[in-house]
Amino acid sequence: MTDRGRSVVLGYRIVAHIILGRGSDGIYPCLGAVKGEIRKSFLIPEHLFVKMSSSMLSFIDKARWGKAHWLIFASTAIGFFLWGIINTLGYAFYPEYSNVAYIVVVAAAPLLGTLALPWLSDAFMGRKSMYLVTMSLYGIGSLVIALDLLFLPKDELQMVVFLLGYGISMIGVEGEVPVGLALLAEIIPVKQRQKALILSPNFENIGAAAAAAIAYVTYFLGARSYAVDSLSVVFMAMVGLAVAVVLRVLMPESIRWLGVKGKEQIAMQELSKIGGEQDNSLVLESVKQGVSFRGRFAVLVAWSVANYLTWGLMAFVLADYYFVGADVFLVMLVANLGASAAGLLVPMFIDKMDTRNYAWSRSLGRY
Repeated sequence: MTDRGRSVVLGYRIVAHIILGRGSDGIYPCLGAVKGEIRKSFLIPEHLFVKMSSSMLSFIDKARWGKAHWLIFASTAIGFFLWGIINTLGYAFYPEYSNVAYIVVVAAAPLLGTLALPWLSDAFMGRKSMYLVTMSLYGIGSLVIALDLLFLPKDELQMVVFLLGYGISMIGVEGEVPVGLALLAEIIPVKQRQKALILSPNFENIGAAAAAAIAYVTYFLGARSYAVDSLSVVFMAMVGLAVAVVLRVLMPESIRWLGVKGKEQIAMQELSKIGGEQDNSLVLESVKQGVSFRGRFAVLVAWSVANYLTWGLMAFVLADYYFVGADVFLVMLVANLGASAAGLLVPMFIDKMDTRNYAWSRSLGRY
């Protein structure tokens, strides 16, 4: 590819990262916590909770961590893990084609999932039912990718079919991300909510690291390395999907969402799954918002763009631009291992400091 051609591809990938977002470091899990809370306050404002009794909300927020919370945490964590491995697959497979059209599709498919599926979840389907849709999408997409690589020779048709399967998968996993964050913010007890909103999204980094490690190891297999890499990732995704199905059948629906939709009887049934133990030593206080929703949203957008223009580009876009061969996957692996480590360390002290101060310090540190 000529220098001009590579520059065009780089430009497309930069735009894709700014629009869609990809990857994270230590700040992303914290942003997940803030996004989750803001998403809850935006989509399900507190004044709408009049449909639910204050005692019911208190029961959710003061509940002691139990089986239902483990199911929800594990379910969302697996979803983020699948997001990481499937998303990385598209970037890892790019050198096989080096086609501008390829990166355009890789950018557009996640955007569709991010815009459409969360809206459907909020308006009609809830969290648990939407998971059935997202799991079906990345299950079908993974199957299409596997059949494509097993039976089609490497040509333009193979790339088109691969992108079809990848696009279907990414609509599912990307659309599941806001749904998972909303579910965590709506049902995890206050005492563990912030840590859950950090640890669960961090599995995206862990999944991306796992996918990058597979790509690095299989690269040395020679001509069929990309096919072996993709099939390995697809197999891992299918195993994760099977586990996710079991967890999501057992977990409760979002009680807050049910209450807002006027389904009080179902909400009470789901509430019984949480368990009866309460942390009565916990005092809940209303937080006075000093900044409007639009102001908070603008800050999140600024943080996200900064994240994509620094860590995201370094880990995925610039790796393809400046490195070749196995070094591309090694850069992805090291970057995601670092992000995973940060996401595991932050919860150890995040309760001892203001989340906003931490996020700002990480934003300055990235430069």
